[in-house]
Amino acid sequence: MKGQDAKTIEKDQTGDWWNEISEAQKASIERGLKDLEEGKTIPHEEMVKFYSKWLSK
Repeated sequence: MKGQDAKTIEKDQTGDWWNEISEAQKASIERGLKDLEEGKTIPHEEMVKFYSKWLSK
Protein backbone atom coordinates (compact mmCIF):
# COMPACT_ATOMS: atom_id res chain seq x y z
CA MET A 1 0.00 0.00 0.00
CA LYS A 2 2.85 2.41 0.74
CA GLY A 3 4.18 2.13 -2.81
CA GLN A 4 0.69 2.52 -4.21
CA ASP A 5 0.19 5.71 -2.21
CA ALA A 6 3.42 7.18 -3.55
CA LYS A 7 2.39 6.43 -7.12
CA THR A 8 -1.00 8.00 -6.53
CA ILE A 9 0.59 11.16 -5.15
CA GLU A 10 3.17 11.54 -7.91
CA LYS A 11 3.58 15.08 -9.17
CA ASP A 12 1.76 16.22 -12.28
CA GLN A 13 4.07 18.63 -14.09
CA THR A 14 1.23 19.73 -16.34
CA GLY A 15 -0.87 20.80 -13.35
CA ASP A 16 -1.00 24.43 -12.31
CA TRP A 17 0.43 24.03 -8.81
CA TRP A 18 3.65 22.16 -9.61
CA ASN A 19 4.95 24.95 -11.81
CA GLU A 20 4.09 27.53 -9.17
CA ILE A 21 6.11 26.13 -6.24
CA SER A 22 9.81 26.71 -5.57
CA GLU A 23 12.58 24.26 -6.39
CA ALA A 24 13.10 23.75 -2.65
CA GLN A 25 9.44 22.78 -2.25
CA LYS A 26 9.68 20.40 -5.20
CA ALA A 27 12.80 18.80 -3.71
CA SER A 28 11.01 18.40 -0.36
CA ILE A 29 8.07 16.67 -2.03
CA GLU A 30 10.44 14.38 -3.95
CA ARG A 31 12.28 13.46 -0.72
CA GLY A 32 8.97 12.69 0.97
CA LEU A 33 7.84 10.47 -1.89
CA LYS A 34 11.20 8.67 -1.87
CA ASP A 35 10.93 8.10 1.90
CA LEU A 36 7.41 6.78 1.44
CA GLU A 37 8.47 4.36 -1.29
CA GLU A 38 11.41 3.15 0.85
CA GLY A 39 9.22 2.62 3.90
CA LYS A 40 10.99 5.33 5.87
CA THR A 41 7.86 6.56 7.57
CA ILE A 42 6.30 6.29 11.02
CA PRO A 43 2.64 5.26 11.28
CA HIS A 44 0.30 7.92 12.64
CA GLU A 45 -0.74 5.63 15.49
CA GLU A 46 2.85 5.40 16.72
CA MET A 47 3.27 9.17 16.65
CA VAL A 48 0.01 9.69 18.55
CA LYS A 49 1.18 7.24 21.19
CA PHE A 50 4.61 8.89 21.39
CA TYR A 51 3.26 12.45 21.75
CA SER A 52 0.25 11.58 23.91
CA LYS A 53 2.28 12.07 27.10
CA TRP A 54 2.69 15.75 26.18
CA LEU A 55 -0.70 16.28 24.56
CA SER A 56 -2.99 14.71 27.14
CA LYS A 57 -2.98 17.14 30.03
